[in-house]
Amino acid sequence: MKLKHYPMLLIPVCLVTFVLRALELILCIDPRSGYFTVGSVLPTVMNVFLLLVALLFATVLLTKRELKPTAVRLRRASRTELILGIAAAMATVAYALSRWLVLLFDKTVPLSDCIKSPDFLLVLLALGSAVFLIFYVTYPKVSAKQNLWRAMSLFLTGYTLLLLVRNFLDPDVAFSHAFGIYHVVFYGMAAAASVSFSKIMARLFGRKAFFFFTCMMTVFAALRLADTVLALIPENPYAVPETLFATVADLLLTGFYLWQMKKLLKPVKKRRPVEEAPAEEEPSEPAQEA
Repeated sequence: MKLKHYPMLLIPVCLVTFVLRALELILCIDPRSGYFTVGSVLPTVMNVFLLLVALLFATVLLTKRELKPTAVRLRRASRTELILGIAAAMATVAYALSRWLVLLFDKTVPLSDCIKSPDFLLVLLALGSAVFLIFYVTYPKVSAKQNLWRAMSLFLTGYTLLLLVRNFLDPDVAFSHAFGIYHVVFYGMAAAASVSFSKIMARLFGRKAFFFFTCMMTVFAALRLADTVLALIPENPYAVPETLFATVADLLLTGFYLWQMKKLLKPVKKRRPVEEAPAEEEPSEPAQEA
């Protein structure tokens, strides 16, 4: 299967993921404990489906080998990408600040502990990511050429890696109920996609890995969207943890990476060599008659 066919598979796969997750939350989870009910079959179906989807998208790694780095395709940005990048930057900072401000306004926590907390580091990484995103979508040609802005893309890697570690080590999130494990997997895919994107920015090979991790990131984003939709139902009857800020920021970052995937599929326009005009022949002098 060609590389351009993989993004087309995302639409049906994400729709099935959303429906399965919604049914799983409605039918198979005890709202009082947050755990799956005994004898539930849908969680097993969901996990098998996600495993098959991962194997399907992993075949992108077996496609035709890249002949050269593809960073040149990132040197243009459309108006849609501009809006998406700025929105992702603002949502990323808003989510990081929302976590840290809760700690800052807690009178029982000293200011020194607030500054030393991982949430403050998350704010700094979010600010660096926002600066990169805004500059990248505003001046894509400059950011794809200058080493400083290529290195700035690593802020996205640091931001997603810190969220991965925080969710993995948080006992209230990872492996404690039916919701947290998928958050951990999502941030794992986001961190891997960020690393691959930084490699592409650095003119290294990484397009196929970026496609795989971005596709899987999108699948788990659809799953998290189902969680958020059910959490917004009045009185939250299914006791889904409310993570609206996090979901909006994560969905916009996923959309940004999907747009980069679209750009990486476009063929590079080859410059036509300028043809030199033929030299004008000097008029020959008429032959003198003998």
